[in-house]
Amino acid sequence: MNWRRGLLRLWVLASVIWCALVGAYAISDWRDHQLTPTQTDDVNPFAKYVPGKTIEQGGWTITMPGTPASGTSSTVWIEVAIAIGGPVVVLLLGIALSWAAAGFAHERSN
Repeated sequence: MNWRRGLLRLWVLASVIWCALVGAYAISDWRDHQLTPTQTDDVNPFAKYVPGKTIEQGGWTITMPGTPASGTSSTVWIEVAIAIGGPVVVLLLGIALSWAAAGFAHERSN
């Protein structure tokens, strides 16, 4: 029974599932923001509500509260970092625990 090989296969399987779930969430989040009325040409400036957007009208500058809308490049990089970072951290933790456990093994004499 090879524990390292079995745990590595389990890690690969869990990593693929994790990346698929994060990808599904990212696509769902992207679709939700594509359906908001940010593309309308209405006279009302608030119909084009985009969080973090600055609107100038009649000598006044209005900054919409909130963070920039999802789907921007920074949001994409955050989601990629979460998708890849989680499995990498788990792999490094597994390597460290394997190394520590190997220190408790009995030395085999010839």
